[in-house]
Amino acid sequence: MKTLISQFAHQHYLSELLDILLFLFRARFILKKKGVRTMVVSRQTSTASSYSERVKASLIGSTVAGVLFGIFMQMMGMMPVLASMLGSESLVLAWIMHMMISWIFGLGYGAMTLLSSRYYVLGILHGVIIWVIGPLLVMPMMMGMGPMIGNMFASEQLMNLVTHLAFSLILAAVFSLVIRKHA
Repeated sequence: MKTLISQFAHQHYLSELLDILLFLFRARFILKKKGVRTMVVSRQTSTASSYSERVKASLIGSTVAGVLFGIFMQMMGMMPVLASMLGSESLVLAWIMHMMISWIFGLGYGAMTLLSSRYYVLGILHGVIIWVIGPLLVMPMMMGMGPMIGNMFASEQLMNLVTHLAFSLILAAVFSLVIRKHA
């Protein structure tokens, strides 16, 4: 019975994430229809300005994505897992750790945008990369379980992939909006 309830919760959670992604893609389609470029932003001539704008856009995007997924993680009861990795039960400590990880991953995404201006494609690639780094490698090793690469296609890990892809696509959407606003 507990497994059925757990599966229902995961399916409901997945449905919510898919709704968010659908909303983002609809918004992109509407903007594109109005002639707004959402996927590619022209390169700025000033390198220093470009770097600082990318850092700013990365931090804003990862804050938005981090808060949204922190709320989902808290609803799914995952925040205590983060706190336990630090030997604590503090919800505040779990949130601080979650946001620090979000900002680090966000800055990594910003660095990736130096290679390409196809922000959503980079978002997908980034989502896969942070999925491998986070729940498949670092998190299980910090919990003394060893890498989870062998279980990467288990339903729980595929759910983690979806959440990390959604995080990165939200990050990409906000990044794109911030960069376009300052271009």
